[in-house]
Amino acid sequence: ARLKLLLEKKEVWNWDEMPEVVPAFQTWSDPQTLDPRLTPILSLNSRQVGRISVIGEFLGSQREAERILRPLLALPGRISYSIATIPYIDAVHRFAGVGEEPELWRAQGLPSDADDHDTFKNTPAYDYELFSKSAIRVMQRALATTPGPSCLVQLGGFGGIIREVPPEDTAFFHRRARAEMQYQAYWTAASQAEAHIRWVENFRRAMEPYTVGAYFNYCDRDIEDWPEAYWGANLPRLLRIKREWDPHNVFRFPQGLSQLTRCIPGQPRRWRRAPDKKEKAPPTRWRS
Repeated sequence: ARLKLLLEKKEVWNWDEMPEVVPAFQTWSDPQTLDPRLTPILSLNSRQVGRISVIGEFLGSQREAERILRPLLALPGRISYSIATIPYIDAVHRFAGVGEEPELWRAQGLPSDADDHDTFKNTPAYDYELFSKSAIRVMQRALATTPGPSCLVQLGGFGGIIREVPPEDTAFFHRRARAEMQYQAYWTAASQAEAHIRWVENFRRAMEPYTVGAYFNYCDRDIEDWPEAYWGANLPRLLRIKREWDPHNVFRFPQGLSQLTRCIPGQPRRWRRAPDKKEKAPPTRWRS
């Protein structure tokens, strides 16, 4: 039998609804209560695009999905939504922006017939707690001052199997997060690169008081404390394993454990949450 996915395709609100939509999404998508068969992603786009949307995949019936989505559908200001039951590979194509209505699925917002190849800068963080009003204001201010229209932040809901595995059982530490965030910027001309890269980095730093860590498969050379951000409290154990099984650093990577084994003879500095760190101040225009 073909694997069927229920794809919650598009649920759109006006950009100004962000202060209401973000906390509602966070509460609804709590990984301790949300059905683990559902993977939701909240996209907060630039003011120039002017759209807030939720997309996702659900392994179940349409009736079940509509019941689970009911709290989001009840939010005021919603423009539209649609649900479709489709084969798995069709869902893959849609999320990749190569299927039906590609403009709705391509994060960079480029039209499907665009000739220019887009370049991007993405950087990650984790959301462990409900965002305060000040955190949402930082996001809204950043998204109101983008260098181009194709700038956004996404919150991908966690839960399910990710949360069932204890954080210390694998290298991946952030299994108790509510969501994984990605700050994203896309551009086509080389002259646009500096402004877009700076916007992403400023956005990430401005949100540091409200977020934790980063995903090591979305590595970013601008993250200064990347060992602790990527591996958290698992870092000491991973370094012991590295020293035992690869004492000659055969396996090397610019942001890998190979960069740490020589400079950390004993136990590394213990990881701390971002709010406890003394980081560079966010841009004045984004502060609460």
